[in-house]
Amino acid sequence: MDFPKSVPGVGLVGGRFVNEDAATGQLGSLIPAEWGNSLMDELFAVFVAAGIEPEESDTTQLLQAIRGCLCLFIRLRQR
Repeated sequence: MDFPKSVPGVGLVGGRFVNEDAATGQLGSLIPAEWGNSLMDELFAVFVAAGIEPEESDTTQLLQAIRGCLCLFIRLRQR
């Protein structure tokens, strides 16, 4: 996965999304629905594989899911 650098006018600054800042006149990034939804679908698939219910305020879920999947893989290989 990568930021949508090929989408004209997406509003990346330094290759990353930015928020609008009225004080400086900085426009916010535009995130195409297709790109944002596909990214979330991919993340949710990892969560589901690890048995994790997505929670908006938890920014550790991807790491938890990866660790959980790796642990399961290791246990299965040791059988």
